[in-house]
Amino acid sequence: MRLNAFLAMLALVLACACTKEEPVAQPEPVGQVLQEAVKDYNTLLADGYARMNMNHLAKVATPQRATKAYHHMASLGEAKVRMVAELKEISFGGHLLEAPDEAVVHTEEKWAYGYFDIDSGKEQFSNRVSYRLAYRLIEHEQAWFVHDIEILNSTEEKEPVGNVRFFQRPASDP
Repeated sequence: MRLNAFLAMLALVLACACTKEEPVAQPEPVGQVLQEAVKDYNTLLADGYARMNMNHLAKVATPQRATKAYHHMASLGEAKVRMVAELKEISFGGHLLEAPDEAVVHTEEKWAYGYFDIDSGKEQFSNRVSYRLAYRLIEHEQAWFVHDIEILNSTEEKEPVGNVRFFQRPASDP
């Protein structure tokens, strides 16, 4: 009798040990989702300036933010200048959920800019700038969109090359 009970118990233990449970997919942490939204925004923003077409920015930015970027790109175009921006480095300093659908993400970024004459393709101006930024994001239909960006601090990493008066503006005025 003891042997039967022991064998039954052993069979139960082996059956439980061999049962494979499927892992339950966990949602990505909010901070990671916010960082990806900021990275996607920067990628599409740089691409929009280079191609002089900000249409794809609507995938990651609110209409207000996308319109602001479009107006800046259009101003450059009116001056017959195309900007090529390259994000050299980005680090995230944390995020703050101000409401269930509103967040602020802090970054430190290093960008290299080149401004090219549209007709000749020749570079007219270049510089490198380091920024501390605060991105305000809004969640809509389970996606995060960049709504606004505040420049907390900026410094030119090297002396700008070129002498185009159009680009001599305060760094706090994006």
